[in-house]
This record gives sequence, structure tokens and C-alpha cells, in this order.
Amino acid sequence: MIFGIYISRTMKFRSLLLKLSLIGCFTLPGCMWGAEYVGTWLWGFVFLVYGATQSPLLAIGLEFLMEASFPVGEATAAGLVMILGQLFSTAESISVDLMID
Repeated sequence: MIFGIYISRTMKFRSLLLKLSLIGCFTLPGCMWGAEYVGTWLWGFVFLVYGATQSPLLAIGLEFLMEASFPVGEATAAGLVMILGQLFSTAESISVDLMID
């Protein structure tokens, strides 16, 4: 909600997406490292920061997509992105499965 208010007032999609992605990249190793020490307050805090920064990325990214693809309808652009995302994840899953075998 805080990120939505910030975006609606400033329209700085790229900078917010970049900042949230960088915070997520730096906290993800902390999540993996903290898995060894289950039950510590630090692990919970790192997961809290990671979840708080990575959850709004899809919504902000789709809103940025709508602004970037102006002449195309919102539903068309969002549908294409979702379909391409599903196709990419399927291809990635198949390729990783083939690499493991």
C-alpha cells in the first residue's frame, strides 16, 4: 500500500522497481543463510524484509507495463505478459529437468 501511494504520486516506476529488486537480491542470501539457524529472530526479520520488498513487484511491474504500452489495451498487454511468463516458466522447468537427468 505504501508503494502504491508513492507510485501514484511520483510515477517513478523504474527507480522503485530497481530498488525493490536490489533489496531482494541482497536479502535472499540472508534467507538461505538463516535457514541453518531456524528459530532466530534475525531469520524472521530477513524473511520479513524479503517478502515486503518482493510481493509488490508483480503489481508495480504490471502497472509499469500498462504505462509503457499505452496504445495497446491494458487487458491485452497484461494477458500477453502472463501468457509469456507461463510459457517461459514451462520451458525453464523442462530445460532444468533435462539438465538434471
